[in-house]
Amino acid sequence: KYNLTIRKVGIIVESGLFGQTAREAWLKYIKEAKEKGLMDWEVVVDITFPAPVVDITPEIIKLKSADPDVVFACPMAPSDCIKFVNAMIEQNYFPPIMITNDAGFTMHDFWRLPEMRKAIKYFFARQAMGCVDDQIERDPRIKKIYDIWMKHHDYWEWGVLVYYNTILLLKKALEEAGKRDPTMKNFPVTLRDVLREIYIPKEEGVIYGVKFDERGKNILAKVCMMQVLDDPKNPGDVAWQTVWPWDVATREPVVPDPRSRGLP
Repeated sequence: KYNLTIRKVGIIVESGLFGQTAREAWLKYIKEAKEKGLMDWEVVVDITFPAPVVDITPEIIKLKSADPDVVFACPMAPSDCIKFVNAMIEQNYFPPIMITNDAGFTMHDFWRLPEMRKAIKYFFARQAMGCVDDQIERDPRIKKIYDIWMKHHDYWEWGVLVYYNTILLLKKALEEAGKRDPTMKNFPVTLRDVLREIYIPKEEGVIYGVKFDERGKNILAKVCMMQVLDDPKNPGDVAWQTVWPWDVATREPVVPDPRSRGLP
């Protein structure tokens, strides 16, 4: 859509399960897309750093030297994300497109630092559908949960919506299992079977519906892509904004990152 020339891809992930799972998926889908002729991307650098990280500067220098058009990054802990961003600032390195896996970049311990959130302006991340601030404002059910949370806290934690969806799932599953096995003689097996069969439509869920496939994956879970852009509600600050899918997006993405071309 934006007529970008993308040939080189860089991957940089943490050594834990979260980072390694992301790495495996990125490599898998890039390979499949190439085989189908959808793109001709080459992974020019593939970095795994130990987590928790002590100094990530050598890895950032290696990433910069490879000069990828797109970077897929997956630090996990907010403390690692802070070191990651500080190293990028020190090396004056900002790739044309940086796609993260949310995690620490969206957590309060990172996001509460103005210098950090402003430093990741133009970064992308995937997020559970419905959890981004601009989507919350448009859904009365989600906004209700948001307002309850904000009565007790001075920050928004997007994971609340995922947890709430999970609690609804467990409530429905436990109630159904109780009906099937009121004597509790074989309750664990009954509950397992209920969870395998359960169906919660989007209208009854909060951010998405629930239906598991044979591998136990929720096939109704949906994600979106967001980008850190100027906050329309707080001039001078930034906020995550939905940029994809197109029918949900509230903003056009900014690509490439102006800093990759020496612009502010």
